[in-house]
Amino acid sequence: MSPLRAVQIIVVVLVAAYAGLFLSWNNDAGPIVTWNLGATLYQEGLPVGALPLAGVILGVVITTLLALGSYRASQAQLRTAQADRTSAQDLLEKAKARVRTQKEAITKLEQQKAELQKELADLRGEAPAAAAPSGPAAEPEAPAEEA
Repeated sequence: MSPLRAVQIIVVVLVAAYAGLFLSWNNDAGPIVTWNLGATLYQEGLPVGALPLAGVILGVVITTLLALGSYRASQAQLRTAQADRTSAQDLLEKAKARVRTQKEAITKLEQQKAELQKELADLRGEAPAAAAPSGPAAEPEAPAEEA
């Protein structure tokens, strides 16, 4: 048991003990009006200490219900945020898969390019141009025409 939980239990026990003592100290019955409508008056004889305790209990119940509503709203926001995060992760994984596919396609095209350059070099009877730089500077120069 955590120390915080032990403190919580001790506080609840102390509050319950005080409530019992409060009722025993204020157990004198008094007329409590529960309904007053014109000439009709309903009253009960209750211990005077029951009214503050009833108010505290009612306050605790109302506060609990309000806190529960707030808790449920925050839980709904959390679920929405988690769903958004999951969808974002799915989109990221799809994007990564597309990048991997494109990299594989680029690698395959580079291999095909190297094979075609080798075939072209074989057809021309030249050495393979694998080490030659690519681009406009690597194009063979046309022989200069003499005038």
